[in-house]
Amino acid sequence: MSLTKSNILTYVNDKLNRSETDIDDEIQEILDELADEDLLIATDESQSLESGDTSLDYPTNYKQLVVLTLNDGTYDSDPLERVSHKEYREWMKNGNSSDYSEPEYYSEFDGKFWLYPVPDGDYTAKIEHYKYHPAVADGILFGDEFKTCINAGAVWSVATAKGLSRYIGIWYPKYERAKQKRIDNADIQPYVVRG
Repeated sequence: MSLTKSNILTYVNDKLNRSETDIDDEIQEILDELADEDLLIATDESQSLESGDTSLDYPTNYKQLVVLTLNDGTYDSDPLERVSHKEYREWMKNGNSSDYSEPEYYSEFDGKFWLYPVPDGDYTAKIEHYKYHPAVADGILFGDEFKTCINAGAVWSVATAKGLSRYIGIWYPKYERAKQKRIDNADIQPYVVRG
């Protein structure tokens, strides 16, 4: 069984002996819970900088940065180091804006990464990040290894929404065990913080 809304619906109806037709909200609840556990990691390499550009946009469904590096066409930079936006503004105010160099620092503000020093050339950004699951139950981003977890969670969520108390006590522990297994097996990435 693949991880699709249709197959999850079939699984839920079979386990609860029901004929539900719309459980999008219940599926989305489980997808959001799993994303809250930092189980969705993505890499965005779609943005580039030209000399003098100072910011990059957050990727779609961005939640938290894992690491930000730049590539000038020959090598990847060391991971950029995070600074507060206040510190960034002070550096930009007090620095010499004509002194361009390879960026070493970033700040996050208003849906963007702000880079310092000002880039001295063209770079491609590699933004590795945790992401939220988009609000679409039709396009599940979690792989097949999450099938047991999402199926059990959907059964529990539908049972809870429909007040089927005899199923709640059965499926909630199954969901929690399967979720914990996914958490334990996740490739945990450290957040980048200023040392």
